[in-house]
Amino acid sequence: MILNQSLHLGLALFVALAVQPPRGREPRTLAEVEGPFRLTATPLRVTLAAGSAMREALAQSSEAKLFVELRGLSAADEPGTTFAVYVDLPEGGSREERERHRIGSLNFFGTSIRGAEPGHELPSESRSFDLTPMARGLLARASLGAPITITVEAHSTPAPEADVTIRSIAIVQP
Repeated sequence: MILNQSLHLGLALFVALAVQPPRGREPRTLAEVEGPFRLTATPLRVTLAAGSAMREALAQSSEAKLFVELRGLSAADEPGTTFAVYVDLPEGGSREERERHRIGSLNFFGTSIRGAEPGHELPSESRSFDLTPMARGLLARASLGAPITITVEAHSTPAPEADVTIRSIAIVQP
């Protein structure tokens, strides 16, 4: 059990440290869809019409970066699972195909409040995932003009009392 918790803590720290966009100027939001979205055993699919704005952002510089940002994350309790985040995941895709579309994992280990009273706001956070390699690939295949779909999928059924939510999903340029 301790090894499992250590593994989850290490993954949470990796996710928190490795995928944050560079600091400096305020990120530019290219597209955003407001929720709230509740994460359950059913995959969440959200479509964003960001194709032309992403194409323009990448054309500005070979150094341009794009991120998927999950804003206003909250959980009343630990969900007991992690969540995979995908871009343009085809339904029923093979394991290899799923991995090609995966941009990261979301883990709530150690970030929730236990016993929060009803009506009290939970702490909100955001997580960012680097979309740049996927977006450049779409640009090279001339399919970046279309809307893109972000899928957030639980690896196993989340605990119902966890009440995991995302306030909004955005595409940003730092």
